[in-house]
Order: sequence, then C-alpha cells, then structure tokens
Amino acid sequence: MPLYSPAGSGGGAPTTVDYLVKTADAGLSAERVVTDNSSISFDWATAGQVKALLGAYARAAASSYNTDSTERNVLSFTVNANDLGTNKGFFVVAGGNILSNSGANTSTWRVKLGATTLWGDASAAYNNNAARRAWALMLWVGNSGATNTQVVNGMGLVSTITAASVAGLGDIAIGAAAIPYHSFVFRGTAAEDTTANLTLALTHQFSVSNASVELVIDSATALLI
Repeated sequence: MPLYSPAGSGGGAPTTVDYLVKTADAGLSAERVVTDNSSISFDWATAGQVKALLGAYARAAASSYNTDSTERNVLSFTVNANDLGTNKGFFVVAGGNILSNSGANTSTWRVKLGATTLWGDASAAYNNNAARRAWALMLWVGNSGATNTQVVNGMGLVSTITAASVAGLGDIAIGAAAIPYHSFVFRGTAAEDTTANLTLALTHQFSVSNASVELVIDSATALLI
C-alpha cells in the first residue's frame, strides 16, 4: 500500500491503486476504502469526522439464568441479507461460569442458522458440587464458497471445580485435576440462503431445572470477518 504524498511535495494522491491517508487534506476528495467485493468512497476533506468503525456485529449483555431446563439463547442476532457474500463468516467468542449442584444435569449446546441446527450435542452429566466452573466457547460460522453453503468449526471448554491457585476459576496445574471437565471440538454444515435475512444463534440448555443449576454469561460477541 503506497504512502500518500501531499500536493506540493512532489506528487499527489495515487489514481490507480488503493490507499489510505493519515491526515485529512482538502486536496483529497474521494479516497477509496476497499472491501473484498466493493469500493466505498468517502469525502476525507473535512477533518475531525469518523470515517469508518471496526467493531462487533452483535454482542449480548451479561446475563444468567437458573431454574430453567428450556433452550436459552447465549447469543442471537439477525444476519442481514448478503452480509456474508460467498466466503465471509462470524467469529463468535463467549464465556462465563456454570453452577451444577442438583440431579444428573447435562449441558446441550447448539449453533443454529435460520431453520438449521448446524451442530448440537449434550455433555456428560456434571458431578454435583457447589463450586462453579468456568466455560468458554469459540467458533467460526459462515459461508463456504457459496451464499447457500455454510460450515461451523469450533471448540469449547468447561473447567473442573478445582479452584485456581492465584485467582478466579479454572485450574491449569499439571495433573488429572487440570483437565477440563468438558473439552470438545465440533463441526457442522447448513444450506441456508444468506441472500435473505437469517437468525444466527448460539444456545444452551440444561437437563435439570433447579435453583442450584445456573448458567452465567459474562460475554458473547460476534465479529464479521
């Protein structure tokens, strides 16, 4: 990407290449920001204005629930028509903690797009304990070469009840107690039409409804990449 040389210093803005500028300049009227499928022209002549933002496509507020064995959304949002093109997708990261101290309780996680569940599975039963467990889930879900061909790849972890030696939840000390209680990698597919608006959801469901069975969601965020 070439550097812009202002007028009067031996050159002007490039005309046949893509470029960025650091400082607004009245001599620049149509700087070009290039995406993977189109060019967007901005007027950069006026200083002090935000020209573009990078940030989350969707984010869920921190929340929690207990005494509920129905399927609940960890993150759910509308994917606007054509936002995924043919090869874009979402990087989703979520985490929090789990309390499971009643019955033969399990967790079922699902990744859903439109009317399709790309992946879903139930865990083994937790050992009842009043200590909380850390959990984290990361995944990529999006189009794979066509607007109606999707794939999801991801991984999830739920820690043991062993307390961290310094602070927080999750023990990484060497030994059997350091192994996450649940550790999983997953993949799934769908054939939804992303030229129309669709709902993308990451959900969780307990098998036991009890006040001592609780999911805490600290954060859940989706980035379009």
